[in-house]
Amino acid sequence: MITGKTADEVSSLWMGYHADKEDTIGICCKGSEAKLVIERAAGHEFIIQPIFREDGFFNLVSQFQNPRYFLLCLLEDYQQNPSNANPLLTMSVFDDLHDSHGLGLVRGDVINKGISTEEANKVIQNLFEGYVNDDEFESVRSFNKQPEKFDVDDYISCQSQKWKAR
Repeated sequence: MITGKTADEVSSLWMGYHADKEDTIGICCKGSEAKLVIERAAGHEFIIQPIFREDGFFNLVSQFQNPRYFLLCLLEDYQQNPSNANPLLTMSVFDDLHDSHGLGLVRGDVINKGISTEEANKVIQNLFEGYVNDDEFESVRSFNKQPEKFDVDDYISCQSQKWKAR
């Protein structure tokens, strides 16, 4: 289906397909970004992702599963029993078209109606950027490798600013 298609044509197909799907998000990125996310996530599997609402916020915890999947569930559910925490959202990162088209594809699926598609879109964009952006990745690295140095209040504040800007 994509043989002979340009990167722009593939992007258009990906975005068009996901535009008509309920509770599904499609994002196109550089292939190098998709590869970087997968590489970094393999060694830094966890990070929290806040969802902000008028009355405050709550946290999801993201867990990377090889080869390319992120599962996001309520932090409280994960803390109570990690093996029984049901995902609210998944994110899949595909780097298969890196060599041929210089393209990466990201798909988000809302599994549970506890969050809106708009909220899920913000979470996915923030999660993806957290692994791509070197400065933001320092928080991911700290969370996983030096949790005693992870400043949760600063992280939540930064995420809040990003959330408002979207």
